[in-house]
Amino acid sequence: PQPGPRRNIVMMIDESIRHDYLDFTAGNPHTPRLAALADRFVNFGPAVSGGNCSNYSNAILRFAASRKDVSGSINTSPTLWSYAKKAGYRTVFIDAQAGGITNPGLMQNYMTMTERADIDAFHALRDVTSAEADFRLAEIVAAELAKPGPVFIYANKNGAHFPYDAAYPESEAHYRPTMTEAGVDDPVARVASYRNAVAWSVDRFMADLFAKADFSDTTMVYTSDHGQALDPGKLSHCVVDNPDARTALVPLLVATDDAVLQAELAAAARQRHGKASHFQIAPSVLSWMGYGDNDIATAYDESLVSGNREPAF
Repeated sequence: PQPGPRRNIVMMIDESIRHDYLDFTAGNPHTPRLAALADRFVNFGPAVSGGNCSNYSNAILRFAASRKDVSGSINTSPTLWSYAKKAGYRTVFIDAQAGGITNPGLMQNYMTMTERADIDAFHALRDVTSAEADFRLAEIVAAELAKPGPVFIYANKNGAHFPYDAAYPESEAHYRPTMTEAGVDDPVARVASYRNAVAWSVDRFMADLFAKADFSDTTMVYTSDHGQALDPGKLSHCVVDNPDARTALVPLLVATDDAVLQAELAAAARQRHGKASHFQIAPSVLSWMGYGDNDIATAYDESLVSGNREPAF
């Protein structure tokens, strides 16, 4: 890495969020708070996740996988924590899905003890309900950003995992009938419950996050681990045989107050709207950490601001 001060970097990885359920039109009825924050983000449109299961997608992201050699790079590449530590960052991991973990190390998504050794602050949220978890995560992000020195934060949100009705308070059931109310898994109830979960865990969360956290000198990339198939009676994701392509449809947004970077990202998003993928995130993050473009190019042939490959799932 080049010497000098580093900007804070946040990777916000949501759970089970489909891009087409986020509306950025001002005053829309579904995600109006997110729409009000639209000028804070560069929106790459519907992006392609690395996998349609949380463990695969998060492993691809954390292990800085390259499409040149996915399995090889996952097994041999330093993790993003290692890169961050070498670049002078304090490292933070926040897991808002930790309530269901049974192993004593509180690790999931293929995390190992070797990987955890490079994490300075490890927050596994277990004393909150699913509906409260993301808002506790926002408080931790705000507190960690407020500490001195550059920090790299990787945060797994609780998001909108099935069953959706657990992801939001009953008082926030604005779309009805929910699956709980209907007592059956039909198309109307499933979509209603999913919209409630997205409205709470994305729309309200983003407004809360930006109200609590100071994002000065910070770049945040927001995406989801995978999308959703909303067909009643079928798995919502993690299908291996002939998977529904919508389980790989995720949002990809970047928020930064670096004017030069913002302009580069905006130009790339206009040129390749709807053609971004998870595989472009790691090389972009390495660049933001200060690693040289020539060095990055030895392992990666695309990033959010360069490359013309079609997205792969």
